[in-house]
Amino acid sequence: MDYSTYFLSKKEMMVCIGKGILAGMLAAWILYQSVYGMVTVFIFIPLCIQREKKKRREQQKETLLLQFRDAMQSVAAALQAGYSMENAWRESEKEMTGSWSRYRCKPGDQ
Repeated sequence: MDYSTYFLSKKEMMVCIGKGILAGMLAAWILYQSVYGMVTVFIFIPLCIQREKKKRREQQKETLLLQFRDAMQSVAAALQAGYSMENAWRESEKEMTGSWSRYRCKPGDQ
């Protein structure tokens, strides 16, 4: 999995488009006091999408870092408890599957 890219789901994309439209409408009303200023919507929508992708990408990297840290701590604890390396990894996998399963990507969320 490539963690340097993030693809917004349909729901996230619609939220970004809605935010962009609202920001464009607000800018049109405040700055231009006219409906013709709605052209600014076409500027705000891509900016909103880019900002959301960056935010989600950073969240994804942070989650991965936390999962890695937890896995290493789990393996270290299993090794200290006397497990062999192979069994320590198996125990860590069981533990990680249970504790991080809700953060697993769903097929449509990419």
